[in-house]
Amino acid sequence: MRRPLAALLLTAAALAALAVPAGASTRATWTHQTLRCATGHKSATVTLKWVPGAPIDGGSGRYVQKGWYDNPCAGQWLLLFGCMPGSQSDCYAVDVAPKHRGKIDQAVSGELQAGPTCDDHGGTASVDYVPAKKAPSCPTG
Repeated sequence: MRRPLAALLLTAAALAALAVPAGASTRATWTHQTLRCATGHKSATVTLKWVPGAPIDGGSGRYVQKGWYDNPCAGQWLLLFGCMPGSQSDCYAVDVAPKHRGKIDQAVSGELQAGPTCDDHGGTASVDYVPAKKAPSCPTG
């Protein structure tokens, strides 16, 4: 992931942690997304642990503390996509190659695709690839 984006997310997470008053409830909630593979009896999954915090930039006041993704689907890429709280122009995407899994610390939703995306969503998203060595050669212009 790009360092400036990671630094921005860490800063937002640190501010959110400081914004919770002492003694306030820190009850976490979990979201699970299951996406059936095109073939076989497997599913890709995205699991996120949400924690409360103060709303930042019009956000909901709930932030992803940690998350996991798993793409066991042969021949399908898992696209993870999300935007910073209160923004539709500061977005990010992660393309996960078939048969890969990992951790993520951002709010995302997933979708399965036949191949990797080369779309930066009109210049609003930075796209990373997991693993990086599987990054496609995308046409420019």
